[in-house]
Amino acid sequence: MRKLIATILGVFLIFSCNTLKLDKDNIAGVFYKKGSDKYGFKYEYKLELNKDKSFKLVEKMQDANPSCEGLWSVHNDTIILKCN
Repeated sequence: MRKLIATILGVFLIFSCNTLKLDKDNIAGVFYKKGSDKYGFKYEYKLELNKDKSFKLVEKMQDANPSCEGLWSVHNDTIILKCN
């Protein structure tokens, strides 16, 4: 009985596992990161990737708030941001 249960469980696990293939045209969304560095300075990054291949990147740091808008593309496993 134990072998039967183990076999059924094994088959179930094998067939229930699948991987998510990233569609390069479907990665639009908003991504952000907040934190602080080793000196206690806070930072925040926000990246908006739009379906029309445009993007907006905003960085917030203690004394600076640079931003960039432009077009993005995917090459292999890397997102390339080209600012206007």
